[in-house]
Amino acid sequence: MKRMIPVLLSINILMAGCSPPDQTPKIAEDQRQVLEDAKKAVSAIERSTEQRQQGLDEQTD
Repeated sequence: MKRMIPVLLSINILMAGCSPPDQTPKIAEDQRQVLEDAKKAVSAIERSTEQRQQGLDEQTD
């Protein structure tokens, strides 16, 4: 029985070393976030521009 404990611990350590990592690496996560924020800003600017253009078109009619 005393011999089984180290063997079981060794197997457990080997199995833990072979398992895939829990999280995928987040390569360039900061840059992705900046890009998403820029896309949202562009979308907001486009909507604002469209609203202003509609307002100008309504005033000239």
